Parts: sequence; structure tokens; C-alpha cells
Amino acid sequence: DQGAAAIADALRGNKVLKTLDLEFNSIRAEGAAAIAEALRGNGVLNNLDVRSNDISGDAAQQLATAVLASSTLELFGSVPLKELRANTLDRLDLSHEYLGVPEALVLAKLVEGSAVLKTLNLNFNKIGVEGAKAIGRALEVNGVLTNLDLSANGISDEGTAAIAEALRGNGVLTDLNLGYNQISD
Repeated sequence: DQGAAAIADALRGNKVLKTLDLEFNSIRAEGAAAIAEALRGNGVLNNLDVRSNDISGDAAQQLATAVLASSTLELFGSVPLKELRANTLDRLDLSHEYLGVPEALVLAKLVEGSAVLKTLNLNFNKIGVEGAKAIGRALEVNGVLTNLDLSANGISDEGTAAIAEALRGNGVLTDLNLGYNQISD
């Protein structure tokens, strides 16, 4: 995580960098936390991509919180922050985008407050248990999403249980795809 920490340190004082692509690296907790901290002091970055790294747990939460708090970020990985915040998307296809836990946490928070998003396709990503739990929490309060594809995301029984719990109170979701995950008996 030394490289990510060095980039984060440079990002703190940088006033011109608009896009930072760090996808497909080996960034873990320490590097993600450093990037999250740097985002808090950066007012120019529009696009941050950390897909396909090993970011989970508290570090993923810290990064997601910083991304959501950023007033300048418009794109996080392939998650269209600007459009989701503006409630201008009724369909969003993010299949095969290498989304991980940080992107799922951000997306879940934005879906939670969406008044227009009806279809969300997240198939063939890597949101795992943490991402499924976050999506489950979003489903508990979202009143418009009718179609959700979470197939092939490495979701185990624990993540499935969170989705199932959300379904108990969700009265609008009509189509749910959980195929090709790790759901057992």
C-alpha cells in the first residue's frame, strides 16, 4: 500500500488532477484509507477508479463515505455519481464492470435515496457479502426499484440472508436474479 499512500499524499495538495485510475492493482486497507483521507481535502477530482483491488471492511466503508461526501466526484469506477445524485437514471446497467465492495457501498447508498431508478443490473461483479448487505439495506427503504440483477457476484448465504430480510419489507421489487452465486442449502 506504499504506492497508494504516496499517490494519496500527492492528491491532498493537487489542484489540477481530474481523473485518477488505480484499477487492477493490489491496494488494500491502508492504501484505501489513505485515499479516503486525501479525498476529504481534494476539491478538483472528478473521476476516481479503484475497481479490482482488495478493498473491504472498514477501509471500503471509509472510502465509500469519502466518495459520497465529495462534491466534485462525478464518477467512481463506473458508478455515475452525478446522474444518480440528480435522480436522472431509471435504468442502470453496471454488469461486467469489476465493481467491488467500495463501489457497492456507494451504489447502495445512492439507490437508497433514488426516486426514479427502477432497474439495476450488477451481474458479474465482485460485491460479495459486504456489498449484498449494503444493497439489502437499500432495498429496505427504496420504494421504486423493481428489477435487480445480482447474479455472479460471489454472494454467499450471509449476503443472501440480508437480501431476503430486505424482501420481507420491500413491496416493489418484482424481479430478482441471484443466480451463479454461492448460495447453499
